[in-house]
Amino acid sequence: MWPTILALAAAAVAAYTAVLKTKHEKLWVETYEKSVSALVKANIITRYLQSEENGEFYIHGLTAHEKNTLNEQWPIARYELARDLAYLGVLYPERDFERVNDAWLLLQGELFAMMEQSSPHDVHEYVRSALSKSRSFESALIKALRQNCVEPNLLRWVRKIRRR
Repeated sequence: MWPTILALAAAAVAAYTAVLKTKHEKLWVETYEKSVSALVKANIITRYLQSEENGEFYIHGLTAHEKNTLNEQWPIARYELARDLAYLGVLYPERDFERVNDAWLLLQGELFAMMEQSSPHDVHEYVRSALSKSRSFESALIKALRQNCVEPNLLRWVRKIRRR
């Protein structure tokens, strides 16, 4: 009788641990996927701004199709990035999210200034400023992604390997 009870208790503990592990892994995957999605969208904005800055000197370095694609995608990426950041606000620790969000708000301000206040003769100054903020935003996002997704997962794997 005792071996049966002990076996049932062990099975219950194993099942409970498996469920918790699965939920933890699902949360990690969601955090990783949303972070990477936000990073891809931030990169679209950065590449657009780089092409605009280079275009000032007539050296886009892009085909006409690539330039048209960036011109079409960057406003959509900006819109969707705001939605991704709202989601990341739930997934990231507060201090990490604040850094990312502050960089995002600075970028947003520069993008609005570029779109609304610039004129043909000074747009390059607005683009240069927005590009700087875009790079800072990308860096903040990469740092948060490493701290909240890559490094914890890497440490978990290292610990498993050391135990063997």
